[in-house]
Amino acid sequence: MGMTLDEVLARFREEAQGDKAALGIRFERLVKRLLTQLPLYRAQFRRVWHWSELNLGHDTGIDLVAEDVHGALYGIQAKCYEDGHVVSKPDVDTFLSKLGEYLPFEGARRAFDHGLIFSTTDAWGDNAERALADRAIPVQVLTLSRLRDLGANWEALAGLAEGPAVAPKALRD
Repeated sequence: MGMTLDEVLARFREEAQGDKAALGIRFERLVKRLLTQLPLYRAQFRRVWHWSELNLGHDTGIDLVAEDVHGALYGIQAKCYEDGHVVSKPDVDTFLSKLGEYLPFEGARRAFDHGLIFSTTDAWGDNAERALADRAIPVQVLTLSRLRDLGANWEALAGLAEGPAVAPKALRD
């Protein structure tokens, strides 16, 4: 079936050679492909942009912006942490702050309707979890375990191999 998500992330870390920005860009591209190619998300989102594609200046907490089929806007953070990292409140503060700001979008000032965080760790500190709870703008977190369970062809999504981004379903007897 190709590389697992963990193998793809290990390869990203190796290729980035300690450069956190390079690692982040690789993971952001992976998440964008996930949202545009995996049927679950492709059916939900009409359009997905990398922050830089919107010409809104430097990325300061929101990595991707998505518009769902109903026109709702999602601010998305894609965080590729090192193995063993525990997400702390400071790790999410900037994202949560930017999520509450208006976005100049297609000639209008729009508010984000939802937030999504894609995280390469399952370890979240209590303060980080509390910061996400009971927010005016709901935030969903997809941790490493949840990402592993998506059934994606991670190697293809990462652009490391040819083939469909969705793993073929096993035939039933």
